[in-house]
Amino acid sequence: MDIGLTEEQVALRDVVRTYARRELAETYLERARVPKFPWAEHRQVADLGVLGLLAGEEWGGSAELDYVACGVAMEELAYADFNIANCVLPPLIISSILREHGSEEQKERWLPPLVAGESMVALGLTEPDSGSDAAAMRTVAERTATGWRLDGEKTSITAIPFAEAAVIFARTDKSWGAGGVSAFLVPLDLDGITMGAIADPGWLPVGRGTISMSGVELPASALIGTEGDGFRTVMRNFDFTRPLLALTAIGAAQATLDETVEHVRRRPAFGSTLSRFEGI
Repeated sequence: MDIGLTEEQVALRDVVRTYARRELAETYLERARVPKFPWAEHRQVADLGVLGLLAGEEWGGSAELDYVACGVAMEELAYADFNIANCVLPPLIISSILREHGSEEQKERWLPPLVAGESMVALGLTEPDSGSDAAAMRTVAERTATGWRLDGEKTSITAIPFAEAAVIFARTDKSWGAGGVSAFLVPLDLDGITMGAIADPGWLPVGRGTISMSGVELPASALIGTEGDGFRTVMRNFDFTRPLLALTAIGAAQATLDETVEHVRRRPAFGSTLSRFEGI
């Protein structure tokens, strides 16, 4: 098995690395201190092709889906700006879900702006009492004459303070356990929706928050994929997000190590440099 990078992946790595270290590294702390989504930088990352890696060529993305390339890009971005790297994660997850399960209407409306870095769609799965345990989910979607009615609460949603819509998971069949959960594409300006921000000590440019839904009316077209298949849909996509999150940590750790090595090589102390001392 060849576990090395392809020529295309190496080319993407080099392009993202050059951009990140030249344009992001020096101004990382300026952005990290402010609860403001970095839209200008997000669009620049989109211009490099990163946000379209899982969207499909028809929607402005790559011709071939490349999960390894996603990891390569996020690691390189995190080396320079941990927050910018994590702003990439929601578009990758959502574009993957919509490409595989979304209707043509949903794809046409949301994939182009996601790939272009012009819009954000969040993922609403976690709940205050049950976390990501779908079998214990309390958010419900009930059928109406025109579609669905949503009631419930989600928490710890990445990028929700800056999102235009969210993929919300709700129980549509109480007797099916995790199999009774469906996914809905929900614009966040609908009546009955209240959003709140979580005051994190970090993660400020990415944002994290809550969404409360009370009698939110949705058209039938809001359903993503098949009724009752929502949890399986998201778990298939979570499989690749776990290593992506780990790679952002690795990228940041590598930057820290590199900065430390450079510091001890240059820092004078007791007539020498720190690097000359055995303990260092």
